[in-house]
Amino acid sequence: MKANQIRKEVVFAYGLSLLLLVFFDGISRFIPLLRGNLLVVVAAIFLYVPSLTLAKNRSLDDFGLSFKKVKDKKAYLKKSLSWAFLLSAVTFVFFLPAYHLWATRVWDQTFEPDRSAYSRMTDRYYGAPAESEPNDVHIYQFNDVIHVSWQPKTAPWALQLETDGVIVELPLSEDRSFSSTKVLEGNVPQRVSFYFTVRRGNYIDISPSLQGDPLLPAQIAFGPGSETPLPQRRFLSGQAWQHENGARVILSKNWILISILVQLLLVALPEEFFYRGYLQRRLEEAKKSKRWHIKSLYLSSNMILVSAAFAFGHLVIGWNPARLAVFFPSLLFGFLRSKTDGLLAPIVYHALCNLLVQVISVHYLATN
Repeated sequence: MKANQIRKEVVFAYGLSLLLLVFFDGISRFIPLLRGNLLVVVAAIFLYVPSLTLAKNRSLDDFGLSFKKVKDKKAYLKKSLSWAFLLSAVTFVFFLPAYHLWATRVWDQTFEPDRSAYSRMTDRYYGAPAESEPNDVHIYQFNDVIHVSWQPKTAPWALQLETDGVIVELPLSEDRSFSSTKVLEGNVPQRVSFYFTVRRGNYIDISPSLQGDPLLPAQIAFGPGSETPLPQRRFLSGQAWQHENGARVILSKNWILISILVQLLLVALPEEFFYRGYLQRRLEEAKKSKRWHIKSLYLSSNMILVSAAFAFGHLVIGWNPARLAVFFPSLLFGFLRSKTDGLLAPIVYHALCNLLVQVISVHYLATN
């Protein structure tokens, strides 16, 4: 296939993926079930689109989706993991002080290390919900902060939050106080937005009421998928169930294991396959790119181009300019793909970078 044809194929595949991302992200704001499973949809897009553009005589295995093309699997595994963990260690050393300065100076957050911060709602409740009914109470977690959103239609209304630990109201104030109970109430219908985190607690009870009557369990929704509490207790970590006059959600550390699997299988693998396995490989097949070397490290024009596409692909989901920062780690993902001639190293390193942010960010609390 000629170079121009390959470039057209790459442009078509990338453009199609962007259109699908924007489309599903847009409609997910009105479909709770889709909103709660958007990561699965995005992963499917990245894994499926290349199969639409490749010639019939090309297999996806040619682009690192399996180990079938690896001759010496043991040597490949050793080389890939060595590079992945080496760069992870270097990243850790430089990232910690940089993140601390950014969080404290730019975001005006305060650093409050606490092991209990790792007990939190499960990842299934992570992310803002789709469009919801005005009278429903929505509880979800975003950026390691628990959000409670409610717009009662009538009054008086009351919302009680209770935990066996302490509720830390956000943003932090100089005269802050810690309590196991927080009661919000009003005599007129109004928008209720409460942000907090929990320290040294194992659960949160949410008890909303209108005109003295508890809300129905179906009017309490958790996470982007608007899940309602189960009618009875289930012994699944992080699950929500009906409790007295409201709902209870369990806080645990099990989200860490779930996050590892999500980052590996639903984030790093499909993204690295599409951007480094497919786009970068196809561009290299079209024309050898120029390289700039610094000892064992090197950078190529194709890596820069794919990283720019990677960053813009993140921007179209939410249109947050801060997401363009992924351009820089993407250069290292591209280097690992080229250096190890496979996707294992960039997948592992990609997942570890994302997990590093999750593990560190829980210790920073907003002050404004």
